[in-house]
This record gives sequence, C-alpha cells and structure tokens, in this order.
Amino acid sequence: MVYCLSIPAAALEQELAASARFLQSTVHDAVLPQMAAGFKKVRKYFNMLDLNGDHVIDMREFTTQAHKIGLDMKPEDLKNVFDAADIDHSMEIDVFEFVLVFVVIHLLSPERAVALPEEIQWVH
Repeated sequence: MVYCLSIPAAALEQELAASARFLQSTVHDAVLPQMAAGFKKVRKYFNMLDLNGDHVIDMREFTTQAHKIGLDMKPEDLKNVFDAADIDHSMEIDVFEFVLVFVVIHLLSPERAVALPEEIQWVH
C-alpha cells in the first residue's frame, strides 16, 4: 500500500525556506566560529614549527620542533609523519597539508586528538 501526503506547494516552500534559514543560522552562528577557532589554533602551531617564516615546514624544522606540539617521537617516526603529511612530495609541509593532518587525526583517532596539547584540541 502506498500513502501519499498532500501538502500545498506554498506551505511546503515556506517550510523548506524556514528549514534553510535555520540551518544557515546554525552553521553561521555555531559551526563556523568553532571551525575558525580550531583553524586559528592549528595555524598557531604551524607558525611555531615554521622557524624561518617562509610559510612551509621543512624536515629540519619539523624534526627539531615537533616536541612543541606534543610529537615526542624517535627521529625515524617523525620522518614517517613528515612524509605522510607532505602530500605533494615537495619535501615541505605547507599550511594546507598541516591542517589536513590535524583533520585526519581528529576524524580517525579521537583518542589521539585528546592527547594533543589543550590549545589545539578540537571542540567536540
């Protein structure tokens, strides 16, 4: 048996418009500020690793400064993390690659995200 719900087009348009306004307001007022704050914190950590201010992190900067963001690992493990983050194989990590690493860590490993320094933990 198939049921058909009859809703006047004008009422449906009003309901959809109200839903769209609610979603837009929610994203604008709740989600975007949290995302902006999270990206600002990640950018702060990127800048901490970018010692010479050239807007990329090279292997030397990464391996000597990684402890500042809670990555206390053996040199060979740091190299593996660097290689994984260097998506375009340029031998440098730019800010987009750096942000992507944090997003992946957050999405795939919430317990690792909790272990990051408090300043860069994502809001759940």
